[in-house]
Amino acid sequence: MVITGKNGELRLYAVHHGSWALAGVREETSIGHRRFLLRRSIPLTGFEIAPETTAHVIGMPAEALPSLLDDAELTGSLTLPEARLLLSHLALTHELRPSLSNSGAQAARDAVVELLHGLLHKVANGNDANRLPSLVQLARRHADEHLQDPDLSPAAMARELHISVRSLHRAFAATGESAMAYVRRRRLEGVRRDLALGSGRSLAKVAVRWQFTDSSHLNRTFVRHYGLTPAQFTGAAKPCAAGCDETSGL
Repeated sequence: MVITGKNGELRLYAVHHGSWALAGVREETSIGHRRFLLRRSIPLTGFEIAPETTAHVIGMPAEALPSLLDDAELTGSLTLPEARLLLSHLALTHELRPSLSNSGAQAARDAVVELLHGLLHKVANGNDANRLPSLVQLARRHADEHLQDPDLSPAAMARELHISVRSLHRAFAATGESAMAYVRRRRLEGVRRDLALGSGRSLAKVAVRWQFTDSSHLNRTFVRHYGLTPAQFTGAAKPCAAGCDETSGL
């Protein structure tokens, strides 16, 4: 089953028996017995299928899972209930397809996407350590795009990734920095850029822009992180504000 979208295609490889090796430009990926692999569709330089291998390849629009990174790969077991339900639905849809109306066929395709979301939610909430770095990368990307959003929170980040808040915290625990600690650090970096560039905003307006309660709250947090008040930092930055390398100094 293949459905192509305007932003490219996702491919789900489900190996029921045997094994399948996919060779790409950079590396080779193997899918073992009763395992699945989901990733963005990429050009293959070759593939190798073990004798008597049986498998399904399912294609769908990339926009069906907008939070999936271009280079992310998700793997899991076909013995999961969610995987069995997805494959059963696909088999029945294939059998009934000739007799389905257009609306019925569309509903069947929509159900595939929903069942796939359920499967990926299961995998993401599992204990697969290989998945944690991808979750952190996705969460950080979402946070960076919403740093000025007052509703940015671990719960919002988890909803975006279709995982539980517990799984999000577990993923960030491996980095030594919590999800909200990352958000606070990135917001402070935004404050520092505003101050160094002399944006003309008052400290109160900078605080509001980067979601600090008020200028006092920002002042205290800035001192804890950088060891200077915003005013002291601004004074130190003035001599080179026009051409400073932001990687040097504070």
